[in-house]
Amino acid sequence: MTNRQWLIWQLIDMSDEELVKKCPGFLCDICADYITPGSGPCIADCDKILIDWLNQEHKEG
Repeated sequence: MTNRQWLIWQLIDMSDEELVKKCPGFLCDICADYITPGSGPCIADCDKILIDWLNQEHKEG
């Protein structure tokens, strides 16, 4: 198993809450691109918004 594979399994096994806490930069990019386009700076309840997003079905585009 490579380090990349190990990391992917670590991410798969994390709860949504753990993922949001451990990967804030990556998730902030998702939020900026898909969740709150044009809304300006981060809002206070981003953890809840990102967890809700993680539980939605993925849509291409």
